[in-house]
Amino acid sequence: MSIAPDQSRSEDSGSEPAGTDSPSLSASVRKGAIWVVATNLLLRMANVLLTAIVARILSPHDFGVFAVALTAYAIVSSIGELGVSACLMRADLDIDSLAPTVATVSVLSCAILAGVMAALASPIAAALGSAAAVGPIRVMSLAVLLTGVFAVPNSQMMRDFKQDKIFLANAVGFVPSTMVLIALAESGGGAMAFAWSMVARQFITGCVLIAAAPRYYWPGLARRALAVIFTFGLPLAGANFVSYILLNVDYAFVGHLLGPTELGIYVLAFTVASWPYGVLGAVINNLSTPAFSRVKQDPALLKSAMATALRGVSLIVLPMCAMTAALAQPIVLTVYGAKWATSANVLVILSLYGAVSMVCLLFANMLTSLGRTKFLLLLQLIWIGSLIPAMALGVHKDGIVGAAYAHVAVIIPIVLPSYLLALRRATGVRFMVLAKAVLPALLASSAAALAARGVASQLNSPLPQLIAGLATGGVIYVICAGRQLTAVLGRGRAAERVLGVYSTAARRLGLTSNGWAKRFVRYSGAGAAEATEDVGLVNGSILTGHGAQPDVNRFEEPTVPVGPAPADRDEARESQAVALLEHNLADQEHLLGPDHPRTLASRANLAYAYGQVGWLEKAIPIYERTFADWRRLLGPDHPRTLRTSNYLASAYREAGRLAEAIPLYERTLAARRRLLGPDHPSTLRSSNYLASAYRDTGRLVEAIPLYEGTLAGWQRLLGPDDPVSLRASN
Repeated sequence: MSIAPDQSRSEDSGSEPAGTDSPSLSASVRKGAIWVVATNLLLRMANVLLTAIVARILSPHDFGVFAVALTAYAIVSSIGELGVSACLMRADLDIDSLAPTVATVSVLSCAILAGVMAALASPIAAALGSAAAVGPIRVMSLAVLLTGVFAVPNSQMMRDFKQDKIFLANAVGFVPSTMVLIALAESGGGAMAFAWSMVARQFITGCVLIAAAPRYYWPGLARRALAVIFTFGLPLAGANFVSYILLNVDYAFVGHLLGPTELGIYVLAFTVASWPYGVLGAVINNLSTPAFSRVKQDPALLKSAMATALRGVSLIVLPMCAMTAALAQPIVLTVYGAKWATSANVLVILSLYGAVSMVCLLFANMLTSLGRTKFLLLLQLIWIGSLIPAMALGVHKDGIVGAAYAHVAVIIPIVLPSYLLALRRATGVRFMVLAKAVLPALLASSAAALAARGVASQLNSPLPQLIAGLATGGVIYVICAGRQLTAVLGRGRAAERVLGVYSTAARRLGLTSNGWAKRFVRYSGAGAAEATEDVGLVNGSILTGHGAQPDVNRFEEPTVPVGPAPADRDEARESQAVALLEHNLADQEHLLGPDHPRTLASRANLAYAYGQVGWLEKAIPIYERTFADWRRLLGPDHPRTLRTSNYLASAYREAGRLAEAIPLYERTLAARRRLLGPDHPSTLRSSNYLASAYRDTGRLVEAIPLYEGTLAGWQRLLGPDDPVSLRASN
């Protein structure tokens, strides 16, 4: 079984990432991720405790029987709602027009498949090697039906990053389902205890999601919606079906060839190896599709988001898997007892597989968010086509240990490279960018695992081995990777202090700083760009000598609208800077083409430079062309289009062409109010620009209400004593 799938407060600091109508995509992703991680940590810890209790009540045979039922459920439910509910998680699709049709298709398809599963329970159980699994399979068919009933509210929550509501639903469902499990297990229910517990939990959780959903969609049917959801959903359902077959092909081979007792031992090892998936799998599955679909129109931002996501996943998953492999024996003996000791050898191997499979899960969600579900289906077919013969050979040669080796032998040399090639073709991302994202976590995790294994080997009792190993490995990992972990996942002053400690320690040890603290400052704090965006804006102007110089190899834009040149101008330096930007633009147009985002950004930088030195007659045509290009490529409401509109309007205003500036300011303000709300910083800045333009033309009756509204907005947002609010009051 596998693990499935305001820089400064200037105009251009806009916190909205490219490709999204949300005020802050990365803030939403970060908040959602925190909730998902918190949810899964709590529930995972509770499940570990619960499994440890039940494992001492039930036998490996009971675990094996339930694994057979779970295998049947996983395969059937993977195609239960035909993949259509995933459409609702995509931010680029209209949920109101699709949801009623998705609800109808989900319920009908799941009801049909649940009936088939119940009717064929006996031959399914026999094929999987356990006739005793007939009853649990029939009970689990109810869970298939519930998957369709609750598909729409679940997707609504994921789409809107409402992981706090999902946490509430899971927490409410956990308690009664746990009571059912323990009560039935103690009364001799065996595998049926797991089955009924799972159905109870799914029903209660789904009811809470329906109650918490912002809107309830009644079933309906629309022909246009059918075309959309089936075009996207059917290939995804096919990929899921193939995925869940390969996820459970090991269960099928082990159960059929070795019997339910060996299967139960293998299931326990796989359960422990799946702990990282339990912590982070829901984060990836719940957040990747809505997040990456919001930035997919911006190639540079998409690649940056991919590297950031891979770095974050690696920093969490790799140490967990490495420590599990290093401490497999004490983990099994301490948590589950001596009768499960033989699962430790399997766990060592499956831990390596678990780490790689989590990376593949992230890559699969990236492809899904890009709409490349046919790619995904092809990759799953390659995976299962390679795994089936490898699994048959592995189980035949070395039992459950051979099954574990089969997973590793397929996923590392075949599956992972296939995903990388598919992503390269879909996005153009370079392999070295992704490799550098993983390397720090890989090295730190390896060091931590070696240290943990070395310390544990000096002790004799499982519990001291586990405690000492975890403590030693944890300290080594924090020393090696704590700075990277804080820089990628941390925000705010506390994280800055942590990074400061690392930098101080490095200096005292005679080590050089690798720039993580500086990188963190660039990406965090009140004035920083969002974490998903690795394409920050130019801080200051090279023409005045203030701030950072723009790197001609980075995708950058000017921070402020065009304005008068400073009094302390250095004309020779200005001429050199303009020449550099002109040369850079020519290179970008030659190498990348006139419509590449980097070319458009270089063109905007040049227009800004022209404006800074007073060459408005050169700046305005370039701004006009850049605005037209962004509008054509990304649409009128894209954040980059709106920012360039303000640049052009500011250039018109500086040139005295207020009749052309004011309509642009008006359209930009209206769009930002509609997309971001009246109190978003970018909306308030647009309101201030329009008010100033009205004032310049003597339209004070229109300017004064805008100034008043801007002041009230800043006061609500930042408080009356903030410098921005005070400036607005003047």
